[in-house]
Amino acid sequence: MREIAREAACSHTAIYQYFAGKEILLFELSAPYLERLRSTLEKIRDDASLSDQERLSEIGLSFVEFGLSNRPLMRVLVQVEASRVDELSPAGRINEFRLSVFAIIQAVLSDSLGLSPSDDRLLMFSRNFFYLLHGMVITYELSKENAQELLVRLRPTMLVGFSSCLSGFREELKKPQ
Repeated sequence: MREIAREAACSHTAIYQYFAGKEILLFELSAPYLERLRSTLEKIRDDASLSDQERLSEIGLSFVEFGLSNRPLMRVLVQVEASRVDELSPAGRINEFRLSVFAIIQAVLSDSLGLSPSDDRLLMFSRNFFYLLHGMVITYELSKENAQELLVRLRPTMLVGFSSCLSGFREELKKPQ
């Protein structure tokens, strides 16, 4: 807060006249970037010309590209005041946004796997896919390579990861419950 205040040439207490707390300020600063991510993911989710595998891969690549291009925002998106993804009424706008992104991932997996939204396995698979995406981003959080360099170099690895994840979920569904 002090750094933001210094950049804005005001006291850190003056910021609270405009923003009720850190979470609201963080959201307002990151909202345009987060909205672009959500919009991109929604377009991919709704693109009927893509196969299930292509939609999941495009969702994954877009999420990872966002994370690598906006590394500090990933902490806001994933960690700041994080609520559970299965919470129906999360507190705070960041959590609402976070859950809307998670819901997109869940919808694509639901379509891909033929699972109803109420199936507990869908939540488990969605969490696992999200962990994969987050792991890909966090691994390179401090890398000196820029996002484009990383994406070019790692794209084949990421695509295999997304494909393996979906294949593994399909295998898991063959097992008796």
